Order: sequence, then structure tokens, then C-alpha cells
Amino acid sequence: MQAKHVELVTAIAEAGSLGAAALRLNKSQPALSKALQAAERDLGCQIFHRGPHGVVPTVEGERVVDRCRLISRDLALLDEDIAQMQGGVHGTLNVVVSPFAAVKILPPVLTRFARRFPSVQVQVVGGHSSRAYQMLRARRADFVIGPAPEPETTVGLRARHLVSTSITIVTGDGSRYLTQTSPEALQQAQWLLIGPRERRATFAAYFEARGMQAPTPILCSDSILTILSMLEGTDLLCSFPTLLVRDVARRWQIATLDLDFDFPEISISLTSELARVPTMAGLAFEDLVIEEAARLVNP
Repeated sequence: MQAKHVELVTAIAEAGSLGAAALRLNKSQPALSKALQAAERDLGCQIFHRGPHGVVPTVEGERVVDRCRLISRDLALLDEDIAQMQGGVHGTLNVVVSPFAAVKILPPVLTRFARRFPSVQVQVVGGHSSRAYQMLRARRADFVIGPAPEPETTVGLRARHLVSTSITIVTGDGSRYLTQTSPEALQQAQWLLIGPRERRATFAAYFEARGMQAPTPILCSDSILTILSMLEGTDLLCSFPTLLVRDVARRWQIATLDLDFDFPEISISLTSELARVPTMAGLAFEDLVIEEAARLVNP
């Protein structure tokens, strides 16, 4: 497949039809159709199913489209990087953060980054676990700041440890579980989970260490605001990064449980794709994150 076909395939996939792609690329539809046939001939497979209402990728075509999108994104990064080296400061950064990173690390980083690169747009989304790392591999994210990836998900990724935090169990400040903290009572309580449902709940270690089955969370959310809104004024329980508790307790009516149990610490990491070469703005952002995390360790 020739390099000139990358833009063609990407445009067709995004436009959904040959006609719309032809308009986007300022080409005639017959010329675009001919170029697509040449790309398919080079690859030895059909990239798109053609239909009266548009096109959809074939099974092989889905892989081709994914590769072309990655190449297109890398070419855009090349343009941004050269412009930044020559004094320009435009570009984009896409960052996925956990609630801990969103509260404790990101705000001062973004303030300092904006002063240095005022025209670089930073898109921040919340996310946890495997979904965040899928975004890295698909080049839809530049960095993930949050719990370190599990060993089985680190292939092709570079995770730099930033800070460790212990875990604290929180509930509403008037919760009946503040005084009733036996394992049996907590097992019957309703729990919330920060992150996706497939993520293993940190509080599970408390019950498993006692040979008990951990309760299933009644709600899972990447949004810390959703979690805190539900905790406030209720008997619901949730495991929270200890370094984050003091910040949220100032604004929300929550309290901590005094449990005789040492939860395993969580490593917060800055993760990126191993094979990807960051732009100058990306390198600067990475340095700022590392500096801010160091301040948490040594205030």
C-alpha cells in the first residue's frame, strides 16, 4: 500500500461514503474510487463494502483503517513537533486521568503548561484501567495519569511511577457505619466503586483477608463528583486514595472509617506508548507532571 493511500482510506472511513470523502479531499468521485481500487489491489484485500447508503470497512479493512489513522496521527504530530521546534506552540495533547490525578496533580500542571504553551490545546478525560490504555494504543491519548497498569497490560507501554497512596474507606459524615465497623456489618453495606465495573475493588482485600466474599458495588463511575454526591449524607461506602481524602473532606460531608487493616498501596503512574515519540510540548508536559508528583512526596 502506498503512502498516498493513507489519507484516502482515513477520509473514506470518517466520511462514511465515497462521495463525502471526495468532497473532503477535493477530488472527483470516479478518481477517488479508482484510487481506492488501486489501494485494495496493492493490499490484496477489499477495504470497504460498498452499498447504496455508504461504505463500511470489511474485517481486513477495519485493521487497515486503524493503521491508517495511526499513521495520520503520527504525521500530524510530526507537523506539530517541527512547528514547536521552530518557535510555534500550536498542537494538541490528549490526557486520560484518574480522579486522584485530576485533583492532586493536574491543576498546577495545566496552569504551568498553559503559560509555556498557550496555543496547545489539552483535552482531559476521566478514565481507569484497560480502557485508558486502549486509548493509548489507538493513539487517541498521549498520556494516562492514574493507577499503574497491571503487568499483563504493559506490553508496548512505558509506565513511570509518580507517587504511592494508601487507601481509606469513606462514607457520609452521619453514616451508621462510622461506629458499626465489624466485617460482617460492612459486608452487608452498599458500596460504590471509582472506575469501571471490571476493575477489582480495592476494598475487596479487607474481606478476602478474612475469608469473606467482598460485596458487589451497586454503582461504578469514573466521575468522582458522582461518587461524592452519592456518599454525602448516606450510609454508602467507598474506598478512596488516602492522599485525596483531606481535599474532598473540605468540600463534601464525608467521614472516614477507622479500620484495623492495612490496604495495599496504589502506585500512581504516568503511562505513555513506548514506541511513540512525544512532541516538545508532550515532553514538557511529562516533565511538569513528574515535578508536581515529586512535590506530593516531598512537600
